[in-house]
Amino acid sequence: MLTVGRGSNLILNVPPNSSGLIPDNLVKETRAFGSAIASLSPPHAIAMLNSTTTLAVGDAVVVRLPVGAAFDTVVSMEDLSGGQCVAR
Repeated sequence: MLTVGRGSNLILNVPPNSSGLIPDNLVKETRAFGSAIASLSPPHAIAMLNSTTTLAVGDAVVVRLPVGAAFDTVVSMEDLSGGQCVAR
């Protein structure tokens, strides 16, 4: 589980076992997650999405991209400049 709110740090649900140790399977997954993040190249373009580039459809958000747009990573972030907004 990953949680981020109000600009806080990333919280990973990686609890120790009854011996106080992190289980090997969680260590493996956490290392894989860290490696995946480290392997990302810096963004070449950053697009700020707003009401003119997105369309709400039920609980989904549809993003309108230019024809021929290509990407390999998507980062979504909540605009926290006005505080956190929780709808439900």
